[in-house]
Amino acid sequence: MSNLSLAKPGIGNHPEPESITKARTEKEVRSLFQTATVEDVRMREANTRKIIEDKRQELRKLVGTRYRDLIDSADSIVDMRGLASDLLSGLTKLEDHCTSLRKRRRQQPEEKQQQHKESAAEIRKKKYFLGKEIKFLVDTPEKIWSALQVNNFLEATSLYLSAERVYSNLRKANDPYTAKILASIPLLLRQWGIIQQFPPKILASSRQHLLNSGLTETEYAGSLCAVALLDQSSSVGVFNEFLDASTKVLHAALTQDAPSSASSGTAAPAAASASPPSAEAITGRLVRVVETVHATLLNAKIIFHAADPPAESGDSPKETQSAPGPLLSSLLAPILAQAPAPTPSKKNAKAKGTTPGAVDATPVPLATLRKSCLDWVNRSATAIKARGKTLLDGITKAQDLKLVEDGVLSVLNKPYRAARPRGSADGSERKLEASGSSARLESSQQLALNDSVRLSNNKKLDESLRISASKGIVEESDEDRKAAAAEREAADERHSVAQWQELCALVVDGTVDLWTSVFQDLFMQRSKEIIAMSFARLSITDVLEQNLKQLAKPDASPDVDVGGYIWTDEDEGSIQVTKQKAAGVTASLEAVIESLDAQLDSFMQDINHLLRFSASAQARNNVSTDIQHQLHGFIQQTCFDAISALSDQLGKRLESVQTLSRSDAPTPPANNAPAPKDTSDSRATALRQALFIGRLCRALSTHSVQLRKILNNAPTATGPSKSPNLRPGTRLPVPASPFRKKDEPVNPLLAKAQQQLYRHYLSSHVLWVLYIADVFSAELQSSLSADNFDDIHRKSTWEEMTVTVETEENTKVDEKIYLPFQPSTYVLSFLFSVCKEIHRTGGHTLDKSVLQFVVYELSERVATIYAALVAQLPSLSKNKEGLLQLQYDVLFLTDALSGRKDIDSLAQHPLLTEAVASVKGVSASDVESGAPQPWRLRTTKLLHGIEDELDPIDVAFYSPHVRQSVQRGYKRTAVLFGSLVQLNRLHAEVKTQRPGGQQEQHNVLVLAPLATRLPLLPITMPSLKTSASSQPSSAILS
Repeated sequence: MSNLSLAKPGIGNHPEPESITKARTEKEVRSLFQTATVEDVRMREANTRKIIEDKRQELRKLVGTRYRDLIDSADSIVDMRGLASDLLSGLTKLEDHCTSLRKRRRQQPEEKQQQHKESAAEIRKKKYFLGKEIKFLVDTPEKIWSALQVNNFLEATSLYLSAERVYSNLRKANDPYTAKILASIPLLLRQWGIIQQFPPKILASSRQHLLNSGLTETEYAGSLCAVALLDQSSSVGVFNEFLDASTKVLHAALTQDAPSSASSGTAAPAAASASPPSAEAITGRLVRVVETVHATLLNAKIIFHAADPPAESGDSPKETQSAPGPLLSSLLAPILAQAPAPTPSKKNAKAKGTTPGAVDATPVPLATLRKSCLDWVNRSATAIKARGKTLLDGITKAQDLKLVEDGVLSVLNKPYRAARPRGSADGSERKLEASGSSARLESSQQLALNDSVRLSNNKKLDESLRISASKGIVEESDEDRKAAAAEREAADERHSVAQWQELCALVVDGTVDLWTSVFQDLFMQRSKEIIAMSFARLSITDVLEQNLKQLAKPDASPDVDVGGYIWTDEDEGSIQVTKQKAAGVTASLEAVIESLDAQLDSFMQDINHLLRFSASAQARNNVSTDIQHQLHGFIQQTCFDAISALSDQLGKRLESVQTLSRSDAPTPPANNAPAPKDTSDSRATALRQALFIGRLCRALSTHSVQLRKILNNAPTATGPSKSPNLRPGTRLPVPASPFRKKDEPVNPLLAKAQQQLYRHYLSSHVLWVLYIADVFSAELQSSLSADNFDDIHRKSTWEEMTVTVETEENTKVDEKIYLPFQPSTYVLSFLFSVCKEIHRTGGHTLDKSVLQFVVYELSERVATIYAALVAQLPSLSKNKEGLLQLQYDVLFLTDALSGRKDIDSLAQHPLLTEAVASVKGVSASDVESGAPQPWRLRTTKLLHGIEDELDPIDVAFYSPHVRQSVQRGYKRTAVLFGSLVQLNRLHAEVKTQRPGGQQEQHNVLVLAPLATRLPLLPITMPSLKTSASSQPSSAILS
């Protein structure tokens, strides 16, 4: 009753409701703040806090002093509770035993009857169980075949193991009744014999299925589980078998042979070698190789590696979170939990060659996984390098090679996406109908979840843009959509690369970049080989030989008379034709240049594909920059090598022409013998061909558009070349390109190629210079030998001049004298013939060094000829007029041939020295050592020799007037002999008007002897001795 009264709530001890207490407290606080000041409130607060702290300290002291007593009391209570429980348990058991003894005595007759009933039920149950097990064995073969047809090898293996377990249990039954029933059913043994044939088939099919590319991780795991269960392999052994299968798949992709083709003979390789694979086929094979490597590393992580346990979240319940296991262990665990795997037969063990062990479903150790994967990657890289080069060797076009490279790069830039085969990107996996089919790989789900999040973000971005466009906020254009698509693609690539780097860091403890380690060198090497093969086909032999044959025809052509071609006016000629004429580029030269440019343009149209980088290549900044830099340099070097080889061919062709021309060299005529008018047709043709080759070399070096674009600039695809605005050539040692501005830098390779071609240009024109020097000097020598220096009628053709002289009485008187006003006719003919030949050969387009060498060779021969004549003067019949004319001729030739003043020594011009040595067949040192004395010194000696034959008084009187007449004659003929005079113009201040304001007697040059006439009486023409060579010579090579 006391307990009941304590349980009733009384009025005195009933606690107040919380709401009333809270209201009262608020009222007290409000009244306190209304009645008291701030200082009072603060004092009240301080007192309250002090009281609270005092109470807290008292409570701590109380608990501290009574803590040990409380602990002792608690231990005593626990001991008492344990003793009471034991006592209660003992009493309960005693009561139960007593009750059971009572019931047993009452129910003994009933138990015997119940046992009989249970025996009949057990027999029926055993019969049903045996029928069920036998039916399972009967249906198992059909189920295994169905699983094999759909490549569900794990289900087939699970069925076989279940059948083996059922049969084993039936055979081990100790019940006589069961043994009697089984002995009466012969179907059991026969059915088991059928089932026993499946393990080899399942093993073979599983291993063959592993050789198929594009499998999902679940399909790989199912086949590997079947191998592990039937072959009693550990997880490490299964992992090695997986890597071996991946190696076979990789080699099959490289050789285009099925993995099982080794047993089918050599028919497949023979058929494959019949025709080289196309670029698309090679791209597909290399892409499969890359996908195989990526998929192998990804599957190694998913199937064999146990992921780290997920981090605990603050919102998640505090439960133990286990790390997701590898897919192989997840699939094997349910099967191994039912029964241990069977022991393989001795036959299988012997065939395998190893001691069979128990199936191990534990994950592969991380160190073993990394080492095996790294070794496999290295072996695969070696195989790809070896076989990949053979594949790329079948590509002969740069465009096809670039197609293959872009295809490989597009896969390499999305390594993680390439590693996820079809059907696994969205996280879906094929269901396995065997036991353990509900197992899924948590890491695979997480990777798929990342993909789904990325796709969701892209969809949200597209949706936001669409809504904004519909509201008029953004007017989305095609460019915007393309930019958004490009941005999404770039984001996908970055996301894929990041996931791939994480995967490689886990699997191989590093990075796996197949482009840097394998493919970059392969594609770079093949690119260089294609570039080299392209430029190796460069040839102008056919068009060159065709034009050289045209030069052998007797009819004149622009390549024989270049001057005539330049100054021929065409009514319908375009400005382009005019520019070509001004540069001396004939139609034949243009045809050869266009042939060269067309080939170079064709090469570059294909090669430029190697320099265009797709978005996949540009994503790798080091790829586009390094490859472009290397290929630019290699293209220029290869083009230079091709031009050098072409230059060597032209040089050999020029040497053969030089040999032919030297074999027919003319022999200088003897004294008083007529000079040859022309040489044999073979030498004339050889000289024409040599000049054509020389002009071609110069035109190639200065007028080839493609050559400059390749060697001097960054190579780009160009259209058919057209002759640009051309101008005459340049100076030694290297001719400048007519396309280059004054401050534009020249590539050293271009300068070197131009220098090589320029050597051949000089060699061909040196041959021509030596030839015309021989011919014209022979004519001059013949005419000079036939001249009569004792002719009394020579004075009749001279110019009359009035000069003031001083007599002995110191008076000045005017006296008329006669002086030569022009050189001898054969000297005029000599110089005019040379200028005519220069005009015919090229005129203003000839290089200045060639013109200087023309003057150099002519002056050497002139000096030699006149030196021999001056040495013979004492023994010749002569008069004052003849010597004055000879003095005039020497002075005139000295001024006309003064252009050789800066080429007194060939050592100043090494390229010209080499050309002269090559043509003459001597060494350059011999040419330099044979340099004669300066030109002015030699002519001064000649003049001194002539003056020695004159009276000293005549020398003093006539020499100044003769020199003045020579200057006027030089000024008068400056235009006629412009090809020679332009090298060193003299006497610019001299006037053609005679002293004293007298007018010139003639306004034209006298090219023939004049008859002596009287002012009033006509007389007959005198008999004058004129040389047969006084008329201008015809063109030498025309």
